[in-house]
Amino acid sequence: MERRRVLIVEADPTMLDMLEEALEDRGCDCLTADNVPSALDLTTTFEPDLILLDLSLPRIDGTAFLKLARHYLPVDVDIPPIIVISGHEEREILEYVQQLGAADILVKPVDANRLLSLIDHYVTN
Repeated sequence: MERRRVLIVEADPTMLDMLEEALEDRGCDCLTADNVPSALDLTTTFEPDLILLDLSLPRIDGTAFLKLARHYLPVDVDIPPIIVISGHEEREILEYVQQLGAADILVKPVDANRLLSLIDHYVTN
């Protein structure tokens, strides 16, 4: 069976380690980025099956990735499902990221069971 590829876009090293470990335990290959430009480049070269995207990134936030992915990436690159991880609970923000194309949203602190359920759902379907 082919290993699933997941791109983790997260600036917090602790959260990054937790996500990477959970995904690797599920047989996923992971690459990581801590900023939007790197994440866009890796989406093209790594061709992930799933992206975990933190909204709170340095300089350019995660909403910029959601916007730029549609315009920056070559037409032949499929944009995989994107699970947004946010420290914001405001309904307007959550609705906005859904409008930008997020497949799902997790609010920090992230419920581990919910995270694992979403990972399993998106990397196996």
